Amino acid sequence: LWFAIGRLAPSDTGQHWIDEMMDGEGGGNLLYQYLTAYHFSLQQLAAGSMDMRPTNSYERHFNILCLLFGWLGGSSIVASLSTIMIEVQSHWKERSRKLEILQLFLEQNGVNHQFSVRVLNQVLNKVDKVERISEDRVQYLGLMSPMLKAQLYEQMYGPPSFRLPALRIWAFRDAVAFRALCEKAMVMNTFTVLDTIFESGQSTECCFVLISGKLCYTQMPEASSVQEEATIDLDEEGVVLSEASLWSKWTHVGLTEAIADTAILVIDCACFATTLSQSREAQDFLFEYGRIFFDRLTNMNRSVLPTDLHVPATDFEEIVMAMDFGWRRMAGWSALNAFEKQQSLGLFRSRKGLEELQEEVNQGKCTLIQDKKGEVIRMVAVTVLRLTNNFGYIWALVGKFENGELTAEVKLPGSKLAMGVTAGDALEKMLYKVMRPLVGGVSLCSVDTQQTSGKSGTFGVTTKYVRTIHNAELSENWEFPEQDESFRMANLPTKQAFIIQDDEGRDLIYCWLSEEEFSYFSGNTLWARADLLDLLDPLLPDPPQDWEEPPGRGFALSGSDQDMEAAVPLVRRFNQYIRL
Repeated sequence: LWFAIGRLAPSDTGQHWIDEMMDGEGGGNLLYQYLTAYHFSLQQLAAGSMDMRPTNSYERHFNILCLLFGWLGGSSIVASLSTIMIEVQSHWKERSRKLEILQLFLEQNGVNHQFSVRVLNQVLNKVDKVERISEDRVQYLGLMSPMLKAQLYEQMYGPPSFRLPALRIWAFRDAVAFRALCEKAMVMNTFTVLDTIFESGQSTECCFVLISGKLCYTQMPEASSVQEEATIDLDEEGVVLSEASLWSKWTHVGLTEAIADTAILVIDCACFATTLSQSREAQDFLFEYGRIFFDRLTNMNRSVLPTDLHVPATDFEEIVMAMDFGWRRMAGWSALNAFEKQQSLGLFRSRKGLEELQEEVNQGKCTLIQDKKGEVIRMVAVTVLRLTNNFGYIWALVGKFENGELTAEVKLPGSKLAMGVTAGDALEKMLYKVMRPLVGGVSLCSVDTQQTSGKSGTFGVTTKYVRTIHNAELSENWEFPEQDESFRMANLPTKQAFIIQDDEGRDLIYCWLSEEEFSYFSGNTLWARADLLDLLDPLLPDPPQDWEEPPGRGFALSGSDQDMEAAVPLVRRFNQYIRL
């Protein structure tokens, strides 16, 4: 601007500052003139001086304005810096004074040096940490409408609270009440190193969800039912502590301390119960969920005691699977809703997959849930029979004929639990309908529960099979009935096959297998399938005499001699399937 005034502005004296520059050596250089103007402007703002002066009224006015702005700006900067330096000095002076008082207090009360260092370290960690802004310090939150404020709390606390999967059902069934829960019952607390979250023997009305940081959970013999001190470090986001306090009066059985700066979502159990009692849409499900949780907590096997981290047999899927069909279907609807939102991510190739899954949920063929991490899991309840004879051999289903096709697969006989059918009812039905020759000779010994999981090829989701295994023995002198259309026996190369026809017209093939044989064949490897097909070879009908293999069908072998030798039985059987 000073450069433009010197070249273009009018003059009441007939002179410009730039004219004097023209008279000097190098004054005609345009770059030198511009840099000189820039230098002059900086000097004016800094209240300095330079070998250049205004030569007319316009230049004099500009010079005065620059001096005024320079004086005001310089004064403001100096004042700001002085204030900051005084505040910093005052802060450190006050900090040092308080630490000296603390040290003097520890010395006067005879606290040893080692413990004093621990106290000082914890205090310094708290003094130096960046404080998390609490809600009561944000005054403008009070200007928000109640609805918008409730939605804000839902955005803040909803996702971490879903580490308690039962709350997903609440949010799905009654979103308004769930927002009220987030606003009234949840708060985010921060802790520094060595802060205590809770202690053994302390009654609590809070449930905790780890958001970030690291905790140390310790159980000691003098305060907990353990033989020796046990310590667990918790650093996984979403770890839930004291869930039992939501469904019962809970007393902590361990000590939890922060070993890093930690943020924890705290759920007030009293507000939780009050808000839940006002939610008509969700209270029935959660009351039933809490009842089962409480029953399992109070009637559990005392050989495995509960802790603040886990109560045996109270995982979300275990409790849901123990509910009546109506409640399981409600949980399935919540998971289906999540599925519909995930369709855009390509979870299902078509709408058909979702519709088939919805039909399974509505008919009770499976239970659909969302776990702690939000993954949708398909739960299928299966009852199986593990029957052994006096030689220790296992009664195994090794294959079946259906529509003229043989399916070879070794597994224990079993069936899925339909809607409203208990595991005992399913076992009785299986014995009378597909294992009739054994009825009367089976003695039940015990019942076990086992879980297996895998990816469903039909739906593309993780499927967990909850198997109720009925362990039984066959009477030593039991004799099979006479053969008829629904039951016959056949000789295999090394075994005797028992072929039983079920109500659907399928021929089910059973054999007695040793433990080693059952483990080998059920492994479903290439060699195991080849050997199983060789075992069942006598049951396959021969092809017609005038049959000719279509061109281009069958296998061509390639690879090492050992691989080809192992694959020959499987290839031969596959080609025979083609003929069938």
